[in-house]
Formats: sequence, C-alpha cells, structure tokens
Amino acid sequence: MERAHSNWTHLWSAGLEPAGDVVSACAEEESRIDAGWSAFWHYVGLGRYGEQLEHLYTLFPREQVLVFRYKDLLDEPEKTLDRIVAFLGAETGLVTSVPRENVTAHPEPTLRHRLLGRALRVVTAVDSALPGHPLHARATVPLERALQRNARARRPLTWEERSALLPFFESDVKLLETVTGEDFSDWLMPRESSGGRVGGRPTGQHQARNGRAR
Repeated sequence: MERAHSNWTHLWSAGLEPAGDVVSACAEEESRIDAGWSAFWHYVGLGRYGEQLEHLYTLFPREQVLVFRYKDLLDEPEKTLDRIVAFLGAETGLVTSVPRENVTAHPEPTLRHRLLGRALRVVTAVDSALPGHPLHARATVPLERALQRNARARRPLTWEERSALLPFFESDVKLLETVTGEDFSDWLMPRESSGGRVGGRPTGQHQARNGRAR
C-alpha cells in the first residue's frame, strides 16, 4: 500500500497522474489497463508481491532470490545493504551512511495543478508519439518546476487511505506469507509511520521523471 502511494505521489508530483488521490487511482486500475495505460500506472499490480514471487520461484531457485523489506533499509540501512552486497558476492562494509528522506514534492490539487498537469501530459504524449521532438525538452523542465513550486513535502499515507486500499492487497499479503513462510500481518495494521521518511527537498535536487534518473 505504501508502495502504491509512493508511485502515485511520484506521478502526481510530476503532473502525470490525473486522479487526485491514490485510492481513486487504484480503483480505476482495471479500466486503465483495458485502456492501455503503461505499467508504471498499475499501482495495485506492481505491489502484489505474493503473485510476483510465486511466479519468480517457478523460474529461479529460491537460493538465487534475496527477499528483504523496505523497512529494513529504513531501520538498519548499513546492515541491510551489507546483507544485499554479501548476497551478490561483493565486499561489505563500504557504506557507512544513507540519506534518510524522500524528497518528492506534493502539489495541492488546485486548478493550477490540473492545468499544468494536463500540459505536461500533452508534452509527454508528444514525446511518446514523436521521440526526440524538441517540444519535450523545451517544455518539460519549466512545466515541472512551475508545478512543484512552493509545494509541500511528500505526505505520508493516512490510516484512512490504508484502510480503503486494504481490499486491493489483503489476499496477496496472505499469498506472500504462504510463498515466503514469513509473517506479514503487520502490513494489514495501522502504522506509526506510513510511507517511509518524508521531508523537504534539498536545494537544487530534482526528482526522477517517470522512473528515469535526472
């Protein structure tokens, strides 16, 4: 659920998500898939880890797959990264500090946001239809900066939103427990902190655009 919210927030901030809240966006997923929306907008499907791991284990032996939680990266980042590095057979102990904040901005759902977001989606559509068209390079960055100007820091997922999203994921969490043999019941309960670390964006830092590094 936090993954879906993070994905939605990223695209909302970039002006590429028309639905004003993550619950509405998830409710529209089936119709979006039927309409041919790209997989990056499949907020529910991308977070159904039980289905994904069940399929993955039909392709690779379990000893070739490392499963860990995002919360491990938050709570014990150095230890978790060493675990990943050791699994890959590389040298451990090289990472001594990890950034603690998610820097995605959260523009308010105003008329200005709707208009700027619509303009960004038009520009993105032009880039998809005519790759390399100069309109994309010239218009995207100024539009994104205008969209995110004076925006608040990324907001965590509320318990009310988590409650509304539970029906989309509950059966898959049970499947995940069966597939991994681990307990994920905490994913279905209230949390003191939802959505990872949040905070203001450092000066001069910009978020990725639709999954592509900047």
